[in-house]
Amino acid sequence: MEKWINMSLDSKIIFFKIMLSVFLLLVVAGSGMAASAEYYTPSYALKEAGTALSVKDEKAFHRFVDCDSLIKNAYDDGSRELSDNIVLLSERYPADWFFKHDTAFMKSYTKAHRKDAIDMAGKVMELYFKGTQKPAVFEDNPAAWVASDLDTYLNETSAEIVAVSLMDGGDRASATIRLHGHGTYGSLLDGVEVSLELKISSTGIWQINRITNPHGLLLPVTDAAEKYWKVSGWED
Repeated sequence: MEKWINMSLDSKIIFFKIMLSVFLLLVVAGSGMAASAEYYTPSYALKEAGTALSVKDEKAFHRFVDCDSLIKNAYDDGSRELSDNIVLLSERYPADWFFKHDTAFMKSYTKAHRKDAIDMAGKVMELYFKGTQKPAVFEDNPAAWVASDLDTYLNETSAEIVAVSLMDGGDRASATIRLHGHGTYGSLLDGVEVSLELKISSTGIWQINRITNPHGLLLPVTDAAEKYWKVSGWED
């Protein structure tokens, strides 16, 4: 938290916008899913991960989600997409100064702040499972603010499994889920489809470990982020 307090306001805003992208990517990988599935299959893992997130069963969630890999992959893939497409985003959001930075700056910044962002994402998940109240001011506790909004978002969101298939070798699988949302937060990503990779662990349990369509999610997630600033009360 000391690092956060010592950051300049501009850096805080950039840092949090990157964190929001990671937060949204993580959310779409764990939204509650309804599906009939056999035990020890990728479909079963998807269903159980969604259920665990909905009922705040942290132990079960980590059983079916390789959270460390998911967060790191989401950050790295999301940062790459953000950096490589910064011109497109600048044209799409001309009033947002955040997108006025160039590719070189974004690559340097996301690399320099990778550990802080990943640690923050982990803290958000920890506070979500423990339960936390939203602070009166965002700067008082950024992780608690996001964790509280994550709770609200998940209460307004569900997901259906569209497709699941095994990859060559049989130890990895691909899946597509479609989000369904209602309300102020749930509607932010309503109808968005997310592609996931699952791997089988040494104990035979399938785990979600990567989002595989970060490019396809770039605009939907960024659009949602732009709307989020206003509906969350963090930005006028």
